[in-house]
Amino acid sequence: MVEKNATLVTNPYSPPYSQNDYLEAKATQVRLYGGIQRLPYLGIILVLIILQAILATANPSGGIVLIVVFVGFFFPVFYRLKNIGMNPWWCLLIIVPIANILIGFRCLVFQEFYKDTKKLDKAGRIIIYIVSGIIGLITLLAIVSAVTL
Repeated sequence: MVEKNATLVTNPYSPPYSQNDYLEAKATQVRLYGGIQRLPYLGIILVLIILQAILATANPSGGIVLIVVFVGFFFPVFYRLKNIGMNPWWCLLIIVPIANILIGFRCLVFQEFYKDTKKLDKAGRIIIYIVSGIIGLITLLAIVSAVTL
């Protein structure tokens, strides 16, 4: 609910705004969600993947690798989802096989405050094109390899 006499400025001598002006200005404001942005998220995920590969070659039994994978990936995804404006506890879905791809895709593509704008920025659209091209190439290679066998 918006108060009837709400104003946008703190100056007591300024003329009052109408309620429509107040609602319009309120709708254009963007909240800051905190968390981490897209590039630091990508860097942290790449470092964790490299660390996982190093630990997997050093210890093939996989005990410590499982802990790094299981616990280490939750924190960047948690803070990235917070930055997007989603509920950060969706990070628990990175355990589920297909849902982890969808959550990771959202974390990679959506910009900060996506929940407020519902529009992708230019970098997000470029990432979608790159990922779509890679998926198309993998699909094409799978079809070619299945036909040649």
